[in-house]
Amino acid sequence: MNLIQLFLPANSNEGKPFSKELFRDIEKELTACFGGVTSYVHMPARGLWKESADNTIHDEIILIEVMTGTIDETFWKNYKIQLENLFQQSEIIIRVLSINLL
Repeated sequence: MNLIQLFLPANSNEGKPFSKELFRDIEKELTACFGGVTSYVHMPARGLWKESADNTIHDEIILIEVMTGTIDETFWKNYKIQLENLFQQSEIIIRVLSINLL
């Protein structure tokens, strides 16, 4: 089994929060494709990364997860591009973890 995690920005590049409807639409789309979704939307996580030696970037993120038995890399590469355009981001992180269900 695979856990796919999407790290989505909670706010635009200008600091304006994205609408709840936007995240609901993503949840509906992924539920239709994969049969279920888990979203962590009530308390955005905080991401930090070094852009340069003296510049640390901070962002609030929403984590959305789906589980699937197989990975369709073409689907996910295209979906990543779609999300980057939708959120006006140079990169959206999508990662895949191999998991064992107990």
